[in-house]
Amino acid sequence: MIRPALAAAQAWIERTATGRAILLSGRLAMADLNRDRLHFLCTAALIAGVLAPLLILMGVKAGVTETLTDTLNRDPATVQISIQGNHALTPEDMEEIRAWPETGFVEPATRSLARTVTLRSETSRRFEEARLQPTGPGDPLLPAGLVVTGEQVALSHSLARRLSIGPGDRFEAIVRRGEDLREVWRLGLDVVAVLQRGQMNGNAVLATPILMDEIEAFIDTYALPHHGITRGDDLSERIVSYENMRLYAVDIFQVAALEQRIEDRFTLVATSEAARIARDLGLSDSLGLALAVILGAALIGLSAALVSSLWASVQRKRVTLSILALSGVPPLSLALFPAIQALVIAVTGTLSGFAIFALGAGVAEGLFAGRLSADQTLVVMPAVTVLSVILGMIALASLAAAAASVRAMRSDPALVIRGDTT
Repeated sequence: MIRPALAAAQAWIERTATGRAILLSGRLAMADLNRDRLHFLCTAALIAGVLAPLLILMGVKAGVTETLTDTLNRDPATVQISIQGNHALTPEDMEEIRAWPETGFVEPATRSLARTVTLRSETSRRFEEARLQPTGPGDPLLPAGLVVTGEQVALSHSLARRLSIGPGDRFEAIVRRGEDLREVWRLGLDVVAVLQRGQMNGNAVLATPILMDEIEAFIDTYALPHHGITRGDDLSERIVSYENMRLYAVDIFQVAALEQRIEDRFTLVATSEAARIARDLGLSDSLGLALAVILGAALIGLSAALVSSLWASVQRKRVTLSILALSGVPPLSLALFPAIQALVIAVTGTLSGFAIFALGAGVAEGLFAGRLSADQTLVVMPAVTVLSVILGMIALASLAAAAASVRAMRSDPALVIRGDTT
């Protein structure tokens, strides 16, 4: 496929006047750059010297933004929405919230009274009061892929330490009901995970909403035949209602939207870290604005330098270009002469700039290696940024080439040779 395309391009170049003009301009431009190598290399070095620091700044800005975003997203507390007060939410409400695109995780919670249980461990032989919290698939506090089911639970770090238990151990939850609290349900629970320190403060137990609902039903004097509790009201007559929920946004960019939506839909008060997220991301935006100002100023200077360099090159070669014009070289070839040189210089300088950037990025990564996690990087260069830089440099070279081409075509060959014009 490539060879036929090259053959067709060669045939077009040799057959058309425009193609021959481009080919002639390319040969002349490359021969001139080879003869005047010092000027060529100095101009390319100028581009690389200006571009490389800008690329490093852009890479650091992108890396800092990516690391900041990743750090905020990794902390479940950052994307959590806390619901204030007690409410009457239905299973249908939970399904509606779960279907929202802003929702990353949601599970319903029973009444506060039913969320407090007494725990007893054979290992420690002590009793601890703990609060139940709902969990489910995709819980941001649990390891990826781990799902708590049935009578399995996950414990907060402090509670596991107090009970002297860990994953694989079994302990007992004691639930009481009745006016004199004499009726007791001793429920055996299996520990499948212990949360990291600071993920959930105090004595907390992550359990399934089904298990929490059964505990609430027991406290409300309903019978639970599948647990061997036959005394009490018929469970089928019970109306399921939730007092609260555990709610997390899908990412930091949806926290404010989810908080607002939950308040508007259910007329309740919600709190989140939306203000802190906006403040942290605002710092990144300010850094981006400052970098844009620096980049703009540098590109203006680089444009002026490239235009003046090519203009001066055409000025020095006026007599040579005039002789070529009088020898029958087409005006289009003379106009393309500085354009091709500008493109070659820009490409060489840009590639050199990226090479220096890669070297600088490696040094910077080495200096900050101890301050970043294994999957974080200080310097990031997105593909869209690379493409933008390349296109920008081509546009800059085109601007410089246009100015030089105008200068080359405006000169009268006869007058230039006689020295009657500047």
